[in-house]
Amino acid sequence: MRKAGWLLSVLLLVVILAGCAFVSTSDSAVTEWPPSMTVKLGTYVSNEALRQALIGAGFRIGRWGDDILKRVKVASKPTAVKIKIVTVAELGFPDGATRIQIYQKALSLGLQLCAAEVGPAMRLQYRDQPKGEWLLIGMEPIIDSNGYPGVFNLASVFGKRWLCSSFAFSDDFWSDFWPANCRWAFRCP
Repeated sequence: MRKAGWLLSVLLLVVILAGCAFVSTSDSAVTEWPPSMTVKLGTYVSNEALRQALIGAGFRIGRWGDDILKRVKVASKPTAVKIKIVTVAELGFPDGATRIQIYQKALSLGLQLCAAEVGPAMRLQYRDQPKGEWLLIGMEPIIDSNGYPGVFNLASVFGKRWLCSSFAFSDDFWSDFWPANCRWAFRCP
């Protein structure tokens, strides 16, 4: 029994050192989540400078995306964050889940919520987003000017790349099928 405990400790250390990995709470199996991409934050002095960079690069900004972008605090110095993109099914919900269930599961698996700046910064850097993909940013919702919570949504639709906002009530339901090709981005530790 003592050897098994020692082996488990070593295994957990390997998981921690691996970067973005987690220990599944359902079966205690170790599963790695390698980062999907790295996003640079803090490269613009203000949210308005970030907005102008998006427009200058030819990206579209939806009305509600623009509304919550005005409320984003940008990092004071350049930093890089590792991002993992996952489907709702990969988080263990093949039939879909609410936003709060998705967040709770991602956090329990070792992923973290993103800073709000990840949304617009990732939009600038994710130029090869697949057509038809909707990518929601796993972040603390921002209250828009109408009092509704929203999270950034990077969309590749109608031949354009968009920075939008999606409603983010805790009981909003998401699946891999609605909206079609919907995935979530979380921060790796």
